[in-house]
Amino acid sequence: MKNAFLTQNIGGEILILCAVLIIWSIIICWKMFRKADQPGWAVLIPFYDVFVMNNVAKMSHVWTVFVIFCAFILIFSIPQAQTSITTPFALSIALTLSIPAFVAIFAFFLWDVILSINLAKCFHLSGWFALGIFALPVVFIAIIAFNKNIHYNFGSDFKKTALIERW
Repeated sequence: MKNAFLTQNIGGEILILCAVLIIWSIIICWKMFRKADQPGWAVLIPFYDVFVMNNVAKMSHVWTVFVIFCAFILIFSIPQAQTSITTPFALSIALTLSIPAFVAIFAFFLWDVILSINLAKCFHLSGWFALGIFALPVVFIAIIAFNKNIHYNFGSDFKKTALIERW
């Protein structure tokens, strides 16, 4: 009886923590979008927020289509993996081992690395800050959003990452 009570409390705390992180992410992305002269409400619309984030990072729209395609691959991989799996851990292993899901996860990882580098460049920040955006986006995007000394680069002197120029 005591263990069930502890499990219920931990589940509730995790739910509250997730809700707080989602609300905080919406606030900081809204502020960052506004700082880059993009509509802040775009963060509330799925897939359009990816489009606007790519605009902020001055990335090609091909990346937006690429990310949406990978999201659909992951969404449609879940029912296939769930047919013979009963535990969440086994589901995560099945998703990781399925080749389309693995490729989609790798593509998200690649997009996130390039997005972090370009966001840092767009706001005149260092490569270490790009690493921070990649590793802890909730903290480092908040720094971009709320620091009045960090300004967006609206000019055309922006140099894209070599991988993006190929796309």
